[in-house]
Amino acid sequence: MNIKHHHALDKKENQLRASESQFNEQPGYSEVEMKLRGANEDLISENRMLKDKVGTLNREIDTLVRQSSSGPSTAILDALEREKSRLRADLSDRERQIDQFRAQLDDRDGSSN
Repeated sequence: MNIKHHHALDKKENQLRASESQFNEQPGYSEVEMKLRGANEDLISENRMLKDKVGTLNREIDTLVRQSSSGPSTAILDALEREKSRLRADLSDRERQIDQFRAQLDDRDGSSN
C-alpha cells in the first residue's frame, strides 16, 4: 500500500513539473498565471512533504517488522521475569499458609480425640 502511495505521489509530481514547464515556456505572465504558478509550486512542495512522510512511515514499518521478527524487547522480557518471580514468591507464601492451616487443623483434630 505504501508503494502505491509513493508511486501516486511520483506521478503527481511529474504532472506538476509538466505544468510548471508549460508555464515556463510561455512568455510573460498574467496575474492568473502567476497565481497558478504559485499554486503549482505549493503543490510541488506539498508533494515532496508527502513523499518524505511516506518514506518515514516505510522506515518505521521496517523497524517495527524487524523488532517483531527478532522477538520481544529485553525490557518486556525483564518485566515478565520480574512478574514470574513475584508470582513464584506469592505461590510460596500461599503454600506456607496452607501448611500452617493444615497443622492447625491437625492440632485441633488431635485435641478432639
